[in-house]
Amino acid sequence: MTPDAVTTSSILPVLLPGLLLAAAVVTTAVGAINPKAARWVAVGSAAVVTVLAGTGLARVIDGEMLVTTVGGWTPELGISYRMDLLSGFMATLI
Repeated sequence: MTPDAVTTSSILPVLLPGLLLAAAVVTTAVGAINPKAARWVAVGSAAVVTVLAGTGLARVIDGEMLVTTVGGWTPELGISYRMDLLSGFMATLI
């Protein structure tokens, strides 16, 4: 990360794993009723998460660092999710 990187508050670092978790639950519930529909739900949710991760990667390549602080605590005490160049690339790749 370059020293002139801009830190931007964004919900994207928390949204990606949250969407994957929600998609897993929905796909399992739909799969119990209709296995063909579950396949489409899984493919659709994977496509949405890939597009969001690619959007985050594009923002990080432009020099931003996306940060989400959870729980209202300061980053030294609380949980802070960050998306930098490496994590943005890995999120898009996975």
